[in-house]
Amino acid sequence: MRWSDGLEEPHLSIAGSTHPRIGVLAGPGTGKTKYGLLRRVARLLEEDVPGERILLVSFTRVAAADLRDKVAELDAPGIENVRATTLHGYCFGVLMRDAVLAVTGRVPRILLPYEVDLMLRDVPGGFGNIYDRRRRLEAFVAGWARGLDDEPGPPVDPEDRQSQQAVMAWLREHHAMLIGEVVPEAYRYLANNPAGEELTAFDHVIVDEYQDLNTLEQRLLDLLATNGSPCVAGDDDQSIYSVRYANPEGIVSYMERPEVEGYRIETCGRCPEIILTAANSLISQAPGRKARVLKCRDITAPGSMAMVQWKDPEAEVAGIVAAIAGDIAQQRREPGEILVLTNWKRPGEQIRASLIDAGVAAHSYFVEEELGSESSCMREGR
Repeated sequence: MRWSDGLEEPHLSIAGSTHPRIGVLAGPGTGKTKYGLLRRVARLLEEDVPGERILLVSFTRVAAADLRDKVAELDAPGIENVRATTLHGYCFGVLMRDAVLAVTGRVPRILLPYEVDLMLRDVPGGFGNIYDRRRRLEAFVAGWARGLDDEPGPPVDPEDRQSQQAVMAWLREHHAMLIGEVVPEAYRYLANNPAGEELTAFDHVIVDEYQDLNTLEQRLLDLLATNGSPCVAGDDDQSIYSVRYANPEGIVSYMERPEVEGYRIETCGRCPEIILTAANSLISQAPGRKARVLKCRDITAPGSMAMVQWKDPEAEVAGIVAAIAGDIAQQRREPGEILVLTNWKRPGEQIRASLIDAGVAAHSYFVEEELGSESSCMREGR
């Protein structure tokens, strides 16, 4: 199958464009990844771009693993050499290089989650309770860029400076590094070494779920694409990482750059019209949002929706589990056809455990770590 087989607009133009800067603003279920970005990879390979000169980036391990799976399905020469990774995984590989270690003076031994809280409790200074300290730590690893207009760099606020000094002293004393630090450290190294080989390693940098990245991470990708051709895709309506200062407005700003060729995809092939109507109504209430409406590809597709309210969280978990188990027992659904979304880890884990107790296979995606093992990733390290 050639890269263009069966493609329709605007995916055909996204995959086929030779413009040096491309932005894609696309809602859920619009096919931007499978038909736009990955067919673009297939085209580049068919046109003899070496696979190792293509970098595919997403924020979470789950999203990056999905990219790797879809890349592996492409029938194109050199596909095994395409690098699909999280941004943290890429940065960790940079920091592991001997030359970089010598320059940064850091030891990339990543603290485990429980060690991070031990550090926060151990660090001296009046920086509030553990929750205050966690929030300030998120700002620290985001390069102190808490908003769209903030430039990543040294902290301006005196208390932020004191906090950074205390955290850095603790980390250096214990020969450790925060997982969130790998991006700021790599950014500082690359920004201060414009002749570094990393800045010319890729001819094409393709980024999915751009809205989940914070300002610092988006600036780092600009650095990596300085001598290459970036293709950036995202949707500001889908950002869920405000706790780590994700910058969903960044995809809109990227689209507005004069040098960027922009595409918008607003037709969804995943959900029936009744679901899209509810989703459009909900997101339209978001403050400061630019009006957009996601359209249904097949308005005749069947679908249903029900709103149920329980008296307490325990009853909610029990009700959801009973409904799922009932559908499976009556063979109306297979376990892999059901997705449960919650905005809090605890009920999600309770639902998963209760489903397993009921004999229903279930998997949780709540444990999202930015850095995976080298063996589980396609060319994750170098």
